[in-house]
Amino acid sequence: GRLQAIVFASLFVLLSLRVPPFILVGGAAVALVTLRQGINQGIIVMLSASVVLAIATTIIQADFFSGFSSGLLVWFPMVILATILMRTVSWTYTLQAILLIVVGGVIIFHLSVSDPLLLWKAEAEEIVKALTQNQSLKADEIEELVISVAKWVTASFAFLVMVFLTVSLLIARYWQSILYKPGGFGEEFRELRVGKLPAIISLLLVLIAVFSESQMMADISAVVLAIFLFQGLGLMHNLVKNLGMSHVWLIGTYILMMPFFPSSMIVIILLVSFGIIDNFSNFRNTLTTKD
Repeated sequence: GRLQAIVFASLFVLLSLRVPPFILVGGAAVALVTLRQGINQGIIVMLSASVVLAIATTIIQADFFSGFSSGLLVWFPMVILATILMRTVSWTYTLQAILLIVVGGVIIFHLSVSDPLLLWKAEAEEIVKALTQNQSLKADEIEELVISVAKWVTASFAFLVMVFLTVSLLIARYWQSILYKPGGFGEEFRELRVGKLPAIISLLLVLIAVFSESQMMADISAVVLAIFLFQGLGLMHNLVKNLGMSHVWLIGTYILMMPFFPSSMIVIILLVSFGIIDNFSNFRNTLTTKD
């Protein structure tokens, strides 16, 4: 129902102020309404939930506009992406749309900010201070770390936005599958693909970033590569099912991706790499199903 969706989305965005992952659930609620009832109902729920959020922020912070604009910023992309998925029934087109939204945001940010490094330096200093509080480092070593961290704040933020959009939409699709087509989500996720052309463009962007030494190109290439993480995970699920492998492989993969594991970046890089290669070699069809 519309009212339930409005309350649900607003509640979980407010809860995300304390527990950030809850924002995924609020976005998924708006996406689910759009998937089932179309863009018009999605926009109604988005606007209504934004008003509720604005009223809440007015009570807490005496700021109506920031609450309303935050709601639109969080939920409008979800309505657009859910509409694309509903009309095309294609995760390939939807993932490409996510990629365009996030890359477009990175480009706009770099064009509108004269010195991103200076902008993020204060935040980078806080991060470095937290990471090195028990270590004795020289001032020049700390400064070098601060600059290194500040360089990648934009790409890290864009990556989190991409994860939010993709995971929220996946949750919404999973809910829709439970309600109307049990098992359908698993089939879709195991066939998740970004596409051959984006894979080629991604590799070209990486080469341009390496040789141009442009921070904007480095941020764009990092974000473009990151979308293939989801294809890598879809491929992993597909192989586990079709080859009759133990689900321990999946559990282990997700655990090793956790940030507190030293191996997390290695696992993520491997998944991204296999996600890109899968667009050319198609592991799903070349590996036979185990009897």
